Amino acid sequence: YQSKMLLHSNKELVNSEGNLFHYLGFGFTDGYNKLNDKDESEIKELKGYVSGCAIAFHKDVYEKLGGWNEEYYMYHDDLEMGWKAKLLGIKSYLVPNSIVYHKYEFSRSVQMVYYMERNRYLAILHFYKWQTIIIFLPILIVLDLAMWLYSIIGGWGFQKLKVFLYFIRITSWKKIFQTRKKVQTIRKTTDKQILNSFEGKVLFQEINNPILQYFGNPIMNLYLKLAKKVIFW
Repeated sequence: YQSKMLLHSNKELVNSEGNLFHYLGFGFTDGYNKLNDKDESEIKELKGYVSGCAIAFHKDVYEKLGGWNEEYYMYHDDLEMGWKAKLLGIKSYLVPNSIVYHKYEFSRSVQMVYYMERNRYLAILHFYKWQTIIIFLPILIVLDLAMWLYSIIGGWGFQKLKVFLYFIRITSWKKIFQTRKKVQTIRKTTDKQILNSFEGKVLFQEINNPILQYFGNPIMNLYLKLAKKVIFW
């Protein structure tokens, strides 16, 4: 369950009414900067996952999910928990009558970039079936090349290099395979089912720009539509 999160700086605007999955491992808030509907009171199922900022579990659900994975330190910890819930067929809900005022600030610090990129790839490697990863490999390579260029221009190329160095370590892959084995053993839903609730576009105002809007998003969205015609597992 997640509370409705409003911006502390402007309590009339929504910060998050849940988070959305992007099929390439990104996560972003749903309803950001939207005018708050004060009459909304009915608990509703989320398409995506609950935000870790204002979350509550039943104890048995938390234990079934295996708790938080410490490998997702700092970023995408809630995405990791939400993806596990999807795999187990556990639904997530928004509770509009529960309000949290969030002192929200989106700042792409150097440290943030490292953990967001690293943990995005961890989620892909932990949760998708291998054949799904193979299907997505071409678009993942194109995206990674774009992220390298973006990182160099943005001055955080060293952090992108650190992500690369993390994934060439044998110890990193041992952890990945251990986590993957646990997850794939307990999963109850298919990638085909899960992808029906994943987004093809990154729809987040804080990082919106013409290249993403007119080039990146259309390509990623088209790729997902085509991939879903092939993926049956």
